[in-house]
Amino acid sequence: MTQFRTRITHFSNTIFDGSYVEKSQCIFTLIALTLGCFAILLSFTLLLTDAASNINRQGYVELLEISSVCSLYSLILTMIGNFIKDRESRWYAHVCVFSYVMVNVFILFYIGVYSMGTGIALAGAPIIGLILFDRRLIFTSLGSGLLIFIAFNVFMLTNNLEYAPIVQNQAEPYRDPIWLMTMLTFVSGHLGLLVFIGHTSISRWKEREAQVTFLSTTDPLTHLSNRRHLMEHYQQEYQRAIRQQSPLSIFLVDLDHFKQVNDTFGHLSGDEALKVAAWTLKDTLRETDLVGRYGGEEFLVILPDTDGRAAIQVADRFRRALQANAIELPDGQRLTITASIGLNTSIPKSLTDLDHFLASADKALYQAKNNGRNQVTIAVENEQAA
Repeated sequence: MTQFRTRITHFSNTIFDGSYVEKSQCIFTLIALTLGCFAILLSFTLLLTDAASNINRQGYVELLEISSVCSLYSLILTMIGNFIKDRESRWYAHVCVFSYVMVNVFILFYIGVYSMGTGIALAGAPIIGLILFDRRLIFTSLGSGLLIFIAFNVFMLTNNLEYAPIVQNQAEPYRDPIWLMTMLTFVSGHLGLLVFIGHTSISRWKEREAQVTFLSTTDPLTHLSNRRHLMEHYQQEYQRAIRQQSPLSIFLVDLDHFKQVNDTFGHLSGDEALKVAAWTLKDTLRETDLVGRYGGEEFLVILPDTDGRAAIQVADRFRRALQANAIELPDGQRLTITASIGLNTSIPKSLTDLDHFLASADKALYQAKNNGRNQVTIAVENEQAA
């Protein structure tokens, strides 16, 4: 099962991310398989058809020959792609797409152009083509196919061509189960390809959308929220605290002597120190809390529904845990990181105090650094409350 999923993933990646030649090869491999199955069904249908059937045996023989030849042609065209050095070859893609259109037009002529097969082919083929190939290439081939399709209709209207040559009773082809089975088999291949391409396209779009969201909101080194996302969340929590009149606490973390760490042990060791601080913070906090990289070696922690006493406990627990998590350096040395923390807590009253609330935590942080580092300092206006 795992190997099957791996192959399907590789196949879908080739269809979407491969060159024009690789995309064409994948599509024509599917077409060859579909037409091969279609030809086998037609063979069994000829064996099952009796004199009383509404099916024209001669027309079925012609359709069987066309399907078999098209299936073989598709396989040959697929193999030719292996010898093309220019993997973005447009002439090969033009040949493949045009051949795809022509195969569909001629098979639809035999089974009836005014049918659900025509609707699915006309709706599905351009959508698949526009997803996978260049617009000009698709519109050129589609335009050629439509011209031939219109020509068939004109000749049928002027009685120069027979409508649906495999059907004897032109008035009621839908009453014949063999014709209906043939139509459903032809439709199922196109519908299956359309569903597969559509499902894979939507899945890849969702994955890339999630990746874009992740990249736009996440710091690439620490995998914490980046500053933009962090400040958006901070404003939302501040507004919520105003509405609910609930306590809100924040604290700023600054790694002590971080420049000295970079200068002495190198930037890779500095990056490792940031990572250790990040996962130590995440391990210390609740799921409802948010931590992000505020800038450089600074982190901002937002604690909703948390008063000063609880916030001090959280901050000091992180400080002690960080100090205990020594970093193993490549040369065997152990690097101990400490942090200074500035904390502020309040029940916000007005959105105008948003910046001041954060600035007070920043002032408390610098006070912690000036007092000897590796400590938690609460903003002056909240010392008594805490």
